[in-house]
Amino acid sequence: SRVLDVAAGGALTLPNQPRFALDSWSLDAWIKPAAATGDAVLLKRTVDAAVNYEMGLKKVGAAWKLYGRFVANDPTDFTAECEADFATINADVWTHVGVSYNANNRTMRLFVNNSLVKGAAFTGLNSAISQIGVSTVAAAGNFVGQMDALRVWNVARANFNDYMTQITTVPVTAPGLVAYYGFDDGGKTAGDLTQSADWQSGW
Repeated sequence: SRVLDVAAGGALTLPNQPRFALDSWSLDAWIKPAAATGDAVLLKRTVDAAVNYEMGLKKVGAAWKLYGRFVANDPTDFTAECEADFATINADVWTHVGVSYNANNRTMRLFVNNSLVKGAAFTGLNSAISQIGVSTVAAAGNFVGQMDALRVWNVARANFNDYMTQITTVPVTAPGLVAYYGFDDGGKTAGDLTQSADWQSGW
């Protein structure tokens, strides 16, 4: 099975499509960071100054903490950022990471190898973001190492029990699955398994 190999300065730009505009969401992936990785963004969608969703790493010594982030159009109205208490992600080791955000009760949860490592609830004036504006969706920003099975969901998952091995293939009809990058393509492009057109060309 192939994986995404990311060198220093590399990144993956995902398509700017309406399906990536989410209220509640979950993000998950398998990662194997190299020691050269510092603070890194694993996946992020922005709309102008707002952050629709973000999952990333913060380096502490030789290891990393997982974090999740959501920022409304006006950060003073509402910002949700949750960071793990401990750095449990090690270099050169495959680790499953996941972040979920429930827009209804404004809660965020972080998972490392499907263990809940942090949860938080947030308050603020206005937690909605406008989906009208200049948006970008990108993965592996400042990340050096390998990534596999990157997935985007339009639901706040309670856990990732069903997908705890890299060889487990998620059905493309799985409830809430918006995008699924298995990185088995080869080359410099990545096909989304949820989109049939990706299978029809370039594989």
